Amino acid sequence: IFIPFAAWFMGDPLDLGQSLSLLGLGFFLMFGKVFLAIPFLLDHFQIPQDMFQLFVAAGVLAGRLGDALSSMYYLVFTLLATAVMTGLMRVHWLQLARNLVIMAGALLTSVMAIHFILQQPENPETSRNRVMSRNSLMDDAGHQPAPIVAAGPNPVPLAAGQNRLERIRQRGILRVGVQQDALPYSYLNAKGTLVGFDIDLMRKLARDLGVGLEWVPYDSRTLEHQFDQDQFDLAVSGLTVTMQRSRSLLMTAPYLTVNMGLLMRDHQREDFDSEAKLAHRKQLRLGIIEGSLFEQSARDHFPDASIQPLEEPRAFFEHPSHALDALLIHVESGAVWSLLYPQYGVANPFPHPESEPLAIAVGGFDEALGDTLNTWITLQRLNGTLDRLFDYWIQGQDTAHHQPRWSILRNVLHWVGDP
Repeated sequence: IFIPFAAWFMGDPLDLGQSLSLLGLGFFLMFGKVFLAIPFLLDHFQIPQDMFQLFVAAGVLAGRLGDALSSMYYLVFTLLATAVMTGLMRVHWLQLARNLVIMAGALLTSVMAIHFILQQPENPETSRNRVMSRNSLMDDAGHQPAPIVAAGPNPVPLAAGQNRLERIRQRGILRVGVQQDALPYSYLNAKGTLVGFDIDLMRKLARDLGVGLEWVPYDSRTLEHQFDQDQFDLAVSGLTVTMQRSRSLLMTAPYLTVNMGLLMRDHQREDFDSEAKLAHRKQLRLGIIEGSLFEQSARDHFPDASIQPLEEPRAFFEHPSHALDALLIHVESGAVWSLLYPQYGVANPFPHPESEPLAIAVGGFDEALGDTLNTWITLQRLNGTLDRLFDYWIQGQDTAHHQPRWSILRNVLHWVGDP
């Protein structure tokens, strides 16, 4: 019962052939442990393993209800058997019919209510919006969000002999180039607000400099051209430090180190969990984000693989014509994408971790601004800001304070204090 429900819940119901296959497999799997059978069936029908957590949680509730029904069954059976044996058994047909009608109505109402509740997340966009509903970690109470301005040169050109840091302080505005679909570093949430790790980092920078903010959109192909046109002072959105990029842009000291991993279909994760298994895989097709430092590593690890450059991670999910087996990506970023697309999972098959530094790009090789940012990044690492942003945007930890559960030891006997 759970497997057809899980398939329907993920928006891909079982067809007739799959249902017959489930009946055949299920008959034999019933002789084994259910906690081994369900993961096997989820993989067999290409349903995300995340659904197993729902099975476990629902199993606890169903088990408690089953215990109560079992007790009721034994009690009622004993009473009925005793009544029949002693000749006290009487059937009141009118009351029986009335109770059957009430039971049928209650059952129908319950089924309709459950159906209505479960229909709510049927649209994949609903669950995606729920994942993307996070707001900024930085408290800007009473302040308007920084505007996203149209791409174009800075309205205040640099004066002769002036550096960008001086212009930022003179104008009172820091212009930052961002991408609007670079999870989890910068993206538009369900409310259309620009949020993410790098967004909060730049908001903290503007606050420390005592200036306002303007966001200027860019994509990976136009970054250097927009820098040449003086469209923004800095650029973020998970920019990696590469030798090619360092020749044309001034990159600050790294503020975050990310690790190389693979993003693949969830049911194939065991085929990608070790480099040895991948070495024996024929015609491996890998996608990789353009400009990634991991591209050469991918060619070293998988010399026989076909590698396809992609402009952005979303192309891997929304353009199946690429027919790629996996996407080489930051593990930290891939974990967030797998929440938006539950059919996919992240694996790290490499025995020796390979890392990539993320840094802030500075326009015009402005060393005054670059040195200031390097000092500021060091301070943010020491005061815990980078750790808090990592926990919130990468680890997904909630910053809200949750009240402890009611406890007899704490609330009645007062033997222990609040945690």
